[in-house]
Amino acid sequence: MGCVVRKYLGFTLIELMIVIAIVGILVAMALPGYQDYIIRAKVTEAIVVMSDAKTTIAEGYIADGVQGIKNAALAFNEQGNHSSKYVSSIKVMTEAPYSITATIKAQRGNGLPLTLDGKKILITPNVAHEMPTASSKGEIDWACTSSTNITAAERALGSRPLGTMPANYVPAECR
Repeated sequence: MGCVVRKYLGFTLIELMIVIAIVGILVAMALPGYQDYIIRAKVTEAIVVMSDAKTTIAEGYIADGVQGIKNAALAFNEQGNHSSKYVSSIKVMTEAPYSITATIKAQRGNGLPLTLDGKKILITPNVAHEMPTASSKGEIDWACTSSTNITAAERALGSRPLGTMPANYVPAECR
């Protein structure tokens, strides 16, 4: 009688368990980064909502320099509440450094951690890498800051007050 050799077809239980363990490890590593990415995408809406204020300030500067910025800031703030799903308000400082401040709205159901409620992102105008003054000449460049201002500093923008939003939740431009 001959010996019959059996070939195993398919996977053994241990092989399947190893694959499941590897997939679990990969998911555990990727999930926190993905969650930060989702939050960052929602917070980016603040930058979009701030664009109206940026345009208003830039037009004011073109029309009448620093006095134009002050007048534009007053007019923008008087227009009423500028808000969205993730932004509770947009305000423009009427005095130097003329920052535009977005206040984040985190509430149950909108996908942002409640710890981010009330955190601020700032966008500040710079002319010739400094805060605009009566003698400033040139184009406006914008410094976006959160709890850090590394990107604005690397771009040599002199006027860059800090916001309160954690840097890992903002776009790279605002870190």
